Amino acid sequence: MWSKRVPTGAEIADRDCKHNLLFPGAASAAALLCMAAGAAKAAEPLYETVVVAEAGAEDRARQDDAASSSLITSGRTPRSAEDLPQLLAELPGVSVTRLGGLGSLATLSLRGSSANQVEVYFDGVPLSAASGGGVDIGLIPVVDLDSVEVYRGMSPIGFGTSAMGGIVSLSSATAEVSGMRAYAGGGSFGTEFGGVQARWAGKNLHLLGSVNGLGSAGDFTYANDNATGFTTSDDTISRRQNNALGQVDGLAHVVGFLPGRQQIWGTASFLHRDQGVPPAGSVTANGASLGTDRLIATAAYESRDELGSHLRAQLYTVATWQRLDDPCGDLSGGQPTQTRDLSTSSGGTLAGSKPLAGWLKFSAVAEGRYERFDPSSVLPGAASIPPGSRVFGAGGFEGRTLIHSLRLAIIPSLRLEAAKDTITRPERYRLLGADTQPATYWLPNARLALVQWTSEQVTLRANLGHYGRLPSLIERYGNTGQLLGNPDLVPETGTNADLGANWTRKGERLRLSLDGSLFAAWARNLIYFRQVGTYLRPANLGSARILGAEVSATMDWRHRFRFFGQTTFTDARDLEDVSGSYDKQLPHRPRLRAYARPELRNLRLAGRWRWGLYADLDATSGNYLDSANLVEVNPRVLFGAGGQIDAPHWGLRLVASAHNLANTPVVDLVGYPMPGRSVFLTLQWSTPDPNKETLE
Repeated sequence: MWSKRVPTGAEIADRDCKHNLLFPGAASAAALLCMAAGAAKAAEPLYETVVVAEAGAEDRARQDDAASSSLITSGRTPRSAEDLPQLLAELPGVSVTRLGGLGSLATLSLRGSSANQVEVYFDGVPLSAASGGGVDIGLIPVVDLDSVEVYRGMSPIGFGTSAMGGIVSLSSATAEVSGMRAYAGGGSFGTEFGGVQARWAGKNLHLLGSVNGLGSAGDFTYANDNATGFTTSDDTISRRQNNALGQVDGLAHVVGFLPGRQQIWGTASFLHRDQGVPPAGSVTANGASLGTDRLIATAAYESRDELGSHLRAQLYTVATWQRLDDPCGDLSGGQPTQTRDLSTSSGGTLAGSKPLAGWLKFSAVAEGRYERFDPSSVLPGAASIPPGSRVFGAGGFEGRTLIHSLRLAIIPSLRLEAAKDTITRPERYRLLGADTQPATYWLPNARLALVQWTSEQVTLRANLGHYGRLPSLIERYGNTGQLLGNPDLVPETGTNADLGANWTRKGERLRLSLDGSLFAAWARNLIYFRQVGTYLRPANLGSARILGAEVSATMDWRHRFRFFGQTTFTDARDLEDVSGSYDKQLPHRPRLRAYARPELRNLRLAGRWRWGLYADLDATSGNYLDSANLVEVNPRVLFGAGGQIDAPHWGLRLVASAHNLANTPVVDLVGYPMPGRSVFLTLQWSTPDPNKETLE
């Protein structure tokens, strides 16, 4: 990623946000320009990602200054073979559940939420529609991402859909300058990867295209207890079977500049993956496989004026086709499975903001989409499941009022979501009711946020929000595998609240930032999956209460030494009156997580050569893998380290990384171990960037 010739609109807006803390009327326009810049993909990336980045500035997302948020950019010592689950797991309030190593299924929890309660956006396109379930963030390549924003507990109005847990917003790379980049690497478990990216930046047109490949045998060793967790005499060291992965993905991004402050832009992203599906660790693999093809396409028109007004009109479509072949029933207790499921979602978003006075700004959003889930089985005699569809619409508005004398911003927002499902009951349900079961949902969501600038260094924030989540189509009527649907599900609802503060000191040599929050959530009608014979069936059985606190710190000394650390405490309790699980910690929500990463950056090696080092520590307290808290995972501490050598005059960079140096056993789900010690190496070449900052 590369720096720009001139300051971007987002940079100017961010600078004005900071400068105008003493002038609240001007700060209103500047802050909402930041939000507008983040809400849509502009010709320039939203954030500067050069090696030199201000402490604190790169750690908070800029689309909503009242929300507890984090921002990931490339302005740090990189790791080789990084993936999105690994990056997100570093952040406060985030817990990632993985079913294996590189490329495996991975889902995300924010502040104790379920994975279904987290919305994931890619260039403004929602990825969690249609088929439902938590978004598999292991399917999202990071090599072509420019930035990752995470909003915990609250949903900024710039997104058409709200979320009970929070929002992850991914922004793809754009062409800032003309040039090329190529990389190749590999490492443990037969892993190989490589790719090429080309970019062209003309006067009125910017183009970027990339293609990447990834392959891995995934044959790591692990401690196999042979499904007898309380007996150690039969424990062995086994090698993971049927865990190979092959993937090709790519991205195309185009931006066209129109007269005035207008532009059109578009993104097309594709992914093709074939992978083995290993069974639970104690079961012999017999060759189950999963194929995934996904296409994301979007186009948008955007305009803004000098006063801060902004308009974005965007169209998008997402199509995902998955092929599961399990001839021996490794995943379903011996019952063969062969499915072909197609999930599509197409829609549009209209968002805008306009200052009405020096102390008042108004923002609004409207979104509509059509979702369809079409499952099928190619096994002879398999029960057919007709497709289901959903028409979804949402509209919302937000006002931002500034009280000059109190240096206080009051930000109320209201959003209404509506959906109509058309579902044909499968044959196995026809004895339970009518053949068709259409349903209409109306889901109001409201939020009140406060931001108070106590000084130029201290910002206070508070949020109270009511959110909901519609049951997905797959939850309502099942799939062709082992999931039974429940057409009578009702939406999950919940109330979130938090109090937070941020302190930032920016000196010429030393820059410090501290951020902390207390948070709470109460959820009702949670959708749980319960075992019904050999099937799983969802039902509205749950309620929960979550209390917690999170603290993060960033330090940057002379752009040579940087430190980031965070710790999160989460007390997530099951309040459903069910014997054995009442008042127990919700599974896969560890009480305590901590992460620390010191870095040495951009140090002189010889002549124009540069080098950097990092180390990281990831600690997780004891965790439970079941709702009764009977299956406990011991506390774990994972160590990693790595570094890089740069030859900027040749455009070369060599990156080496080691993960889990102590070879600590790691399990997030019963029977699905993760790799131990692993080492990866990446060699990258890029054409010179005449605007990239270097430190002497």
